[in-house]
Amino acid sequence: MRSNSRAVSVFLVATLIAVAGCSISAFRTDAATFNVLLRARHADLLCFDIGTIVVENTPHNIPTTVAVAAYQQVRIRFLLVPGCDFVAWEVEGSLDVRDKKSLDTFLTANGDGTLRVVYRGTCCRYVGGVVPTNTYMALAPYLAVIGLIATAAVAVRKRRD
Repeated sequence: MRSNSRAVSVFLVATLIAVAGCSISAFRTDAATFNVLLRARHADLLCFDIGTIVVENTPHNIPTTVAVAAYQQVRIRFLLVPGCDFVAWEVEGSLDVRDKKSLDTFLTANGDGTLRVVYRGTCCRYVGGVVPTNTYMALAPYLAVIGLIATAAVAVRKRRD
């Protein structure tokens, strides 16, 4: 009976620690932010979503969604991929770009939206022949090896018993 009460108390303390940790790392409720989807496309639609967009000195691989401070100017720039030339910025939703023809400019979010960089050139050849649609597919071989190791460990343990 004593071990059951100890397990319950350990569980309650662990839950309290987890809740406190989540509340510390939670977003501030008084700071308004909007979600901005970062995308990219070739001007001739040869390839999509290659490169990096830097938002306030933080690089973001495309595609991704970032939280942007509401109604504030945020510095954005596109890091050129070898063989790429910048064309323009495109916006959808409640976003404004100060200079759509400038590689380094400012974004103002008045609501959620999509920020898309348009480029041209021969940079699509660096993408490769197959672009995975599921980013977790790269983990499949490692997960298979982990499964094999776990299966072998269970088999060895059963054989010893």
